[in-house]
Amino acid sequence: MREAIIILNYIAGISAFLMIPLLCFITIIWRIQLRMDKVDELYKTIKESVVDETNPNRKDLKALTRFKKFRKDIPEFKKAVQQKLKSYNLVPTTIEKTMSPVQLYKTNNSLWMHNVSVSTIKTIFILENKLGKDVVIAEHIDEFM
Repeated sequence: MREAIIILNYIAGISAFLMIPLLCFITIIWRIQLRMDKVDELYKTIKESVVDETNPNRKDLKALTRFKKFRKDIPEFKKAVQQKLKSYNLVPTTIEKTMSPVQLYKTNNSLWMHNVSVSTIKTIFILENKLGKDVVIAEHIDEFM
């Protein structure tokens, strides 16, 4: 009987010894998941703050592009954000200043995005992919600007 108790104590000691690394591993996984949730929430917050603004903060757009989740977003959204960022660096000429966004769009000038939201740009890119740029120019572009 005494030997059985010694064996049980030995098994209990080994089990407790093996549980410590398992608990540490579970704690690490839990902390990583919490961090991932915070990153996802931050991405969602930044995305919501810039997607419908006509002139979102450049730093927020740039920050959005650094998220892993951004790289997994739909191609039209990524293109809209990247093109919007590029449009901030463009300096319009005298002629371009007098042109409407529709005229700029028709001439393939990125300045058309200047006072247009990322959401609208994304929708236009989706339409371009589905219908073709010529159809968008002829029939739909006036609806967006």
